[in-house]
Amino acid sequence: MGQPAPVVWMPKPAGIPGCPQGLEYLTQIDQILVKQKIDLLESKSLHHRTDLALNH
Repeated sequence: MGQPAPVVWMPKPAGIPGCPQGLEYLTQIDQILVKQKIDLLESKSLHHRTDLALNH
């Protein structure tokens, strides 16, 4: 059995004025997708808050 292939990371982008350090990577992408997982307790809380907002 051979060694696993090494992980290749993208080079660190140059600093961009006004961009917080570490977020320069986000300037290199066209799109980002975020999927939120809501647990049962949070779901009930959101439902309750929505009911309160609609009834007032």
